[in-house]
Amino acid sequence: MTREVERALGARPVVRLLHEGPDGLSAWEAGALTLPRRSRAYAREIALVVRGRPVMLARSLSPMADPMAGVLRRLQQAPLADVLFRDPRWHRSAPPLPLRWRSTRGRVPGRACLWQRTCPDAKVLVEEFFLPALTGNPVARVTQ
Repeated sequence: MTREVERALGARPVVRLLHEGPDGLSAWEAGALTLPRRSRAYAREIALVVRGRPVMLARSLSPMADPMAGVLRRLQQAPLADVLFRDPRWHRSAPPLPLRWRSTRGRVPGRACLWQRTCPDAKVLVEEFFLPALTGNPVARVTQ
């Protein structure tokens, strides 16, 4: 996604870490990760920022005991795409699901996708939300 944002907006986005650590799951997140409803997962929440303006928010979740939790911990300011698209063992387990985040300013469009890796097994649920600075840009088509 970082490459698509850069192409659409003409500047490389910067990853701003907002939160990381153990976090609760919604019912649908727990279901997607095949975890019991009251489980906690390792969460990493970031904003992609272009020219000082947030254009996208992302939440990545992995089961606490999953090897991917350690990978998320080590990413710091690096985009998750550096892991998912450089290792051919990672693949999307299904097409992206549309999401709508209800914020105080209205609904924010988004999508979610479960990524899985083989040998060794790992998984991560990636949620992305496209902010008006990205969706309102007539050049930007990355959300479609």
